[in-house]
Amino acid sequence: MIDPQIQVGYHAVFDGHGGAECALFCKKNLHKELVKAFTRSEEGRKSLMEEDDLNAALTATIREAFSENDLKFKEKFPAQSKQCGSTAVVCLLIGNKVVCANLGDARAVLCRNGKAVDLSVDYKASRKDEQERIKSQGGYIVFGRVLGRLAVTRAFGDFECK
Repeated sequence: MIDPQIQVGYHAVFDGHGGAECALFCKKNLHKELVKAFTRSEEGRKSLMEEDDLNAALTATIREAFSENDLKFKEKFPAQSKQCGSTAVVCLLIGNKVVCANLGDARAVLCRNGKAVDLSVDYKASRKDEQERIKSQGGYIVFGRVLGRLAVTRAFGDFECK
């Protein structure tokens, strides 16, 4: 059980492409999948209560929630999920910690003492490491776009590009 003393805040921005369905679905559902993942999994409970392997536990739990949300979008909107998608940036405030996760080129920046601190990195087809990842999975980049269609390399939806 999650310690009820821990304050948790959720802030997210979704940027849809190919239609609004995916961004709207994420807006209505991603937070629910995060709650399920944090309460269901041992890693999720651990990440909210302990310091040991905090980053690994948070990463595993957030990935689980993102994957589940993505699959549920595909189930609910099978036709749209092929070419409709959404980038996302999610910031969780867990106690006195800020945890940021993103897909695509949605970006989070924190201002600390008047200076910008990047909380996320853009996942774009122009990045060499993303190009290599896509090619290793059988995809290709044309004119700076995944399969000639998307400039971002990670997103909810867009199942034709996965």
